[in-house]
Amino acid sequence: MDKITFEINSEDLIEELQEDCKELERELVKAKVKINSLGELIKNYSEQFENKYSHIDNVEEITELIESIGLMLQDNANTINGYLELRMNR
Repeated sequence: MDKITFEINSEDLIEELQEDCKELERELVKAKVKINSLGELIKNYSEQFENKYSHIDNVEEITELIESIGLMLQDNANTINGYLELRMNR
């Protein structure tokens, strides 16, 4: 039986992984900005909705739902930001 040998250059693999991590961090920053913007947009929409449609019976429930979606999005953005800050401090 023949013997098969593989050579793996760990430095190249480490460099490639570091580049991938940097790219993922850039994508996370983009996602954070988009999520944060969407959260702000929903928050503003919620305020406008409440003022414009205050005569509707369920407007409070609808407004609370919209606000909670906005808060969840902002929380996601904050979580991403916290992760990025941890990565920067390494």
